[in-house]
Amino acid sequence: MREYIVQAGDTPASIASRDSMAGCPKCSRDLIAANLHKPTRTLPNGYTTFVELRPGEKLVIPEKWFTPEFDALPPTYFAALPHPDGVTPSKLGALAAGVLGDYMTFDSALAHAAMLTPMSIQDFSAAVDQVGALLNQSVSEVPASAGGPAQDVRASTAWARQRNAQLAAALKSGDETEALAARTGIENVLLTAIDSARSALQAVYGTALTPTGTSPATVLTTAKAAAAAIAADPNYCTSVAHSGTPVNAAIHNFKTAWNTANPSALVPVGTGNYEQATADALARALGIAAPAACVPRVVVEFGTPVIEAPARAPSEGLSTGALIGVALLGASVVGGVIYLATRDPAPKVRRVRPRPSPRPVLRPRPNPVLRPERRDTIPPWRPS
Repeated sequence: MREYIVQAGDTPASIASRDSMAGCPKCSRDLIAANLHKPTRTLPNGYTTFVELRPGEKLVIPEKWFTPEFDALPPTYFAALPHPDGVTPSKLGALAAGVLGDYMTFDSALAHAAMLTPMSIQDFSAAVDQVGALLNQSVSEVPASAGGPAQDVRASTAWARQRNAQLAAALKSGDETEALAARTGIENVLLTAIDSARSALQAVYGTALTPTGTSPATVLTTAKAAAAAIAADPNYCTSVAHSGTPVNAAIHNFKTAWNTANPSALVPVGTGNYEQATADALARALGIAAPAACVPRVVVEFGTPVIEAPARAPSEGLSTGALIGVALLGASVVGGVIYLATRDPAPKVRRVRPRPSPRPVLRPRPNPVLRPERRDTIPPWRPS
């Protein structure tokens, strides 16, 4: 275990920024996680720091900073970290929590897996399922389009869980040889699951985000942003039609990223709507069910049919256009009743004398000398 003695003027960010440490001031979050015994506070932008640091006290330095895995972390991970000034937010905004959450869960799985080695075989059997659950959770947001690594994680952890049941049975029966073989097999398959989880996260977050990027990370992050904006707006079907709203901007960004990355499965852009095709694409990008699409409905405004996006739930009341349409319908009904009540009950019938039939038109009869079938053979008359 590495330790550091706090110097006067040290902060978590200054310690983490040293070249002998992480070389990254925002990476002080790992220092916080390695010293859970110290009280912390969270600043407005989500950055967490110690309540105080006293010169001379000892801090545990995270081993993560000195592993090849740390150097291999993608740019998206570092972009998700909040600034240590406590004010500047993450470059990824609301998406940062998802990115950091996935890697935090993966780090926890690594820590629990490292503790398996010195354990007794009984304790090992009791801890295996938790490691598998953490590995599955770390890739739970990886979309199906990312490929096989995430599926390999789930298959490996399922096998480890089944083999662990056999290990428990062997321990119960006293079969030490079978128990030892089962432990060895579980350790090997968990190492494979860890490598697969690392590859799955790298496949999703392995490319730095750009406004018009086509990487899976770009599509996934814009999909998460769209889902978050929809979840935050109970009237998202109305807001999406208005340029400048968070829902409109988030859905537009997702559509653009999706179409750039999937030219063979385009979704409509510039419609001011969240169509079923866009909802299907969002579900594919997220790997989970997407929010319900907005189905346009027709209302009458001042006698003119207008397509309007509905609110999320019918119980939220009628829109302005629908109220106008109901009012116009009521006015037409009242007007019809007034007309029926005031019109003449028996209008006079005007008799019209029938007009004489026109004389038949006499058509000349054909010349009986010329046969009809040969008329077209007579040469036309020409002046001499």
